[in-house]
Formats: sequence, C-alpha cells, structure tokens
Amino acid sequence: MSGCKTIRTIIMLAGVLLFICQAYAAEFSADLILTQPGDTAVAKIYVRDYLYRVENFEGNNKFLAIENRLTDTTTAMDPEEMTYINLEGPSGAFSNPVKGWEYMKRNTVEKYLGVETVNGFECDHHSYAYEGSEEAHLESWKSKKLDHFIKYVVHYGASGDGSIEIRNVVEGPLDDALFKVPDGYTREKTADEIEMERPAVSGKVSSSAPVGRRLVPGGELIVKVDPELSTRVVLSNLIKDTSVCHVHLYKNGQKIELGSLPEPEDEAFVLTYKGDRKKPMFGMQHRADEVRVMLDKGRVMATVFNEYSSFDNEKKTQYYISGVGQGISGIEGRPMHLKIIGDSPAAEISSVKIHAYERQYVEGSEQKTTFEKLEFDLKNGEEKLLKYPIDTKVNCVNVGIDENGGIKLFLVQPE
Repeated sequence: MSGCKTIRTIIMLAGVLLFICQAYAAEFSADLILTQPGDTAVAKIYVRDYLYRVENFEGNNKFLAIENRLTDTTTAMDPEEMTYINLEGPSGAFSNPVKGWEYMKRNTVEKYLGVETVNGFECDHHSYAYEGSEEAHLESWKSKKLDHFIKYVVHYGASGDGSIEIRNVVEGPLDDALFKVPDGYTREKTADEIEMERPAVSGKVSSSAPVGRRLVPGGELIVKVDPELSTRVVLSNLIKDTSVCHVHLYKNGQKIELGSLPEPEDEAFVLTYKGDRKKPMFGMQHRADEVRVMLDKGRVMATVFNEYSSFDNEKKTQYYISGVGQGISGIEGRPMHLKIIGDSPAAEISSVKIHAYERQYVEGSEQKTTFEKLEFDLKNGEEKLLKYPIDTKVNCVNVGIDENGGIKLFLVQPE
C-alpha cells in the first residue's frame, strides 16, 4: 500500500510541475511602454516561462531587473557599479516597475469585463476595485496566447491615467544570458541581512529614558523613568516572522501589577509582521520608576521614553534617534532648546547632522528658510546644547545620524 501511495504522490507532483511549466510556456521579447501623466518611457522586456527581464538604460528612470514569478524574487542590477541585490516580495517593486503594477491587483475585487483585442492579441479584460469602492482603480488586458499581460491602466482621477503595456512582440527562443547576473557583478547585502548584523541585546542592559535598543531572545532592557510622568514604550518588529515580548513596570524594585487598572495588561505583545508596531502607554498614576522590556521570540527595536503633559507651560519632548534620523517640529513663536547626548550601542561615536529652519506654508505650498546647518560628532555620554531664540524663527529641526549612531534628544520650548 505504501508503494502505491508513493507512486500516486509522484504522479501528483509531476502533474503540478507540468501545469506550472504549461502556465509559463511563452518566450518572447517586446517593447515595454510606461506612461504617466506628462511622461512616457520606452523600455524592453524579455519573457521566458516564469522568468522575465526588464531594462531601461535611458532617461532618469533607469532600471535592470530579473524577476522569478515562482519564488516572487527580484534580482536588481546596477550596471554602472556592477552590483546586484536579491529582493523578496513587494520590496522588489521599487526596482521592477512591472512588479509594482502587478502588486496593485492585490487585496482588490476583480471583475471580468469580456474579451478585447489589444496590440494584436486577444485578451481577457478585467477591472480591479478596492473593497467597498464602486469605481475600479485598475484595468488589465491579458493575452490568452502568451499567458501574459499586454496592458495595465491605472486611474488617478483628475490627474489622468497611467499605463504600462507591451508592443512589438517577437516570439521565439531567447539567450540564456538574459536571465542571469553577468560575470563580475558583486552581490549587495539586503536590508534584512544588514539588520541581522547590527548589535542586539541578548542579556540585561540598563539605561535611562529616552533610550532604544534592539533585542533578541533573552534580551532585557531595563530603563529608569520619571515616576511623575507617563511612560511610552514603542515596540517595532524587525523581522518577517512573529516577535513576542513582555513589558513590566517597577517601583522601588517591586513589580507593579496592572491587571486591576485600566491600562495595558501585563501580557505578551505579539508583533506578527515586519514593521508591526505596538505603542503601549503607562500613565503617571502607576508612579513607576523603572520599565523592563523582555523579548521571548524574534527581533524588535524597543524604545522607552517619558511623555509630558500637554497642559504644561513649557513644551517638552523626549526622543531616541538612531539609524536614518528624524524631523522635529516645534511650536511657532517659541524658542527651541535642544540637548543632545551620544548614546549608540553600535559605535563609540555618533555623527550628527542638524538642519534648523523656518517652515511656512504660502498659498498651500511649503517653504523652508534655513537658519543653519551643522555637523558634529558625539561620543557616548557627551552632550551638546543647541538654542534657537524666537528671533531666529526656527520652528523645525531635521536631525540626521549615521547608520551606526544613536542619540538621546530632549526638546524644551519655554513660553
């Protein structure tokens, strides 16, 4: 009996593989026409079974990518730098315009509109609308012969339509080299690979608010907070899989039980996808002087800071900034005082860039008037004070920081 089951399994798998191969049997090249309101670009597309290559070496929108539809992966190449990177899922849409268009069909209601001939091919015509919307935002025409799209049209509303289509199709065998990375190219690390190389806490570390740290299983971030203020904890999932962590409050070394209070329960915070965030806030009624964040599973960025009352005469805000940077907006007509402290777990020195400016809106258009731009380095624990009086008219500060840097920032705006 087991032998019969094995034979049936092999036959079923062979049938599945045969279906996949038949579904992607086309092999052709064509012009790829990309049109947006006021702009048109002509690129090339090469299709073989479940693989296709798109390329454009002219104009501002240059791209070169190989797509594998079976694995949903994009190999994006830079001919000038002779580098390539492998991207999974929707992240490949930034390097492959065809993928971007095809992803617009996801999470929509599809409607069959009949058969039409487009660019010489008999096509099935479909429309796509978001749930609850009466109007379609996207239409597609797919060739029965090629089993491939011939045209997409997206409706932007008052600004017009955009489209992507293939013309001048030439069917026939294509060179294998079109679907391979050329010799001599160097692979770049993906964002996920770079993330996994960054330092993360696997044991206990202590600090004071505001602070942020990457945690891996077994990691515990112990943070001293002001018991006279509310405390905010921000948990950001850094991986595609699920992360699970706990947050506990303490006062004078004793754990505070939250079950009977109208605050977040002292239970696991589950983050189910990359970029998923939880932002529990614990009120000042707890009088907590310490917060502990513990990770059971996954990889998260945990940030802890105090929040001040909106009724205070002085506006005060705490920030922990790492990686790319952050924009800070102040109350117009008040001075801006910034205290910046170096605090990087990945490097001894953080390189900081400051752009202080006045932001105004004139007839609905944003205008920026720069007051100053600064660049400086901060050792961990080193402080720098920046003061912008009212007469500078500074109401915004962009803070940039190097990839491995980290800083605590305290903003004070007196009346």
